[in-house]
Amino acid sequence: MMLWAAIGLSALAALFGLLAWARQGRSNGLDPHLAQVLQGQERLEQVWRSEQAESQRQLRTEMNESARSLRMELSAADAEFRAAVARDAAAGRTESAEALSRFAMGFSAQLQTLIETNDRRLAELRGVVEERLQHLQKDNGARLEEMRRTVDEKLHATLSSDWASRSSWFPSALRPFTRDWEKCRP
Repeated sequence: MMLWAAIGLSALAALFGLLAWARQGRSNGLDPHLAQVLQGQERLEQVWRSEQAESQRQLRTEMNESARSLRMELSAADAEFRAAVARDAAAGRTESAEALSRFAMGFSAQLQTLIETNDRRLAELRGVVEERLQHLQKDNGARLEEMRRTVDEKLHATLSSDWASRSSWFPSALRPFTRDWEKCRP
């Protein structure tokens, strides 16, 4: 391997030496054959430089095309991503709306059940209150009637005792009216 490197370096050194000698020889009137080799060398160098420039131009064009293609792909991918996000957002909104609708229906049903239960309980309470009120009215009516009878009896007893004690003061002609009055009393 080292041998090949030494041979390559020697060849390069010889070539550079020849080139240096050729340039120096142009001014000194060199061999025409050597002048042709130098001209061929210069033409090769010009061709090589023009090919290299053309290759660089093609490489720039390819890189520009590649960059443009990459931008288009990225733009398309971005558009697809945005569309997917928009679809997902729309699906999420739809799903949320459906869930809210189901919740509202369930809540409405529960509320309706609660209203019906409260109406039933209020009706039951109203019935109990009315029943107790009627019972109290009957009880109060009976007590009032009993109180009325007791008052009437006491009043009758008082009036009778007073009337009897006072009847002795009345003339005997008023006594028949008194007896009639006592018959009329309940």
